[in-house]
Amino acid sequence: MLNQALDVFRITDDAQWQARVLANLAAARQQTGDTVAAFAFLDIGVGLLPEVSEERADLLRRAAEFALDARQDNRAADYLERELKAASGAPSRQRA
Repeated sequence: MLNQALDVFRITDDAQWQARVLANLAAARQQTGDTVAAFAFLDIGVGLLPEVSEERADLLRRAAEFALDARQDNRAADYLERELKAASGAPSRQRA
């Protein structure tokens, strides 16, 4: 079902929703132990989003968490550094 959604968002050229679906596919792959595919999906999703955006920062944070779970500390550090850059100019979201 996620793959079908991804196809629809590719056809409609909706990068934001493609990235969201890819993040969910990454989570599913991580649950099955396929970290290579999980990181590939995350990296593709990050690449679809604007360089400075809150959504990109959130996805990079999620990727860092995956990397830490996979005991890939250097990769996690890279994702966190990129998260800071993405969040640097993004408008802050007020939390309730």
